[in-house]
Amino acid sequence: TEEHPLVRLFRPVVQTGQPVQQDFFSERYGNRWFDVNAIPTPDGGVATFFRDTTGRRAAEKAALLAQQAAEAALARHEQVLD
Repeated sequence: TEEHPLVRLFRPVVQTGQPVQQDFFSERYGNRWFDVNAIPTPDGGVATFFRDTTGRRAAEKAALLAQQAAEAALARHEQVLD
């Protein structure tokens, strides 16, 4: 059986005692992106914190697309003026 991606994320936290932060995409939870923080606990466990970043990612993508469209329009406009 294939190991769950979150288990692969948590294992180094237990082995090294160092916290880990990683972006995680989940189809299972509605095609959403999460910022996952895994922090070692004194008893050898792992405390995990999940922040849904789907909306932020969508906004960043929309802003990038708008910037690219504006730059392309400006380039076309500059060609007309030349």
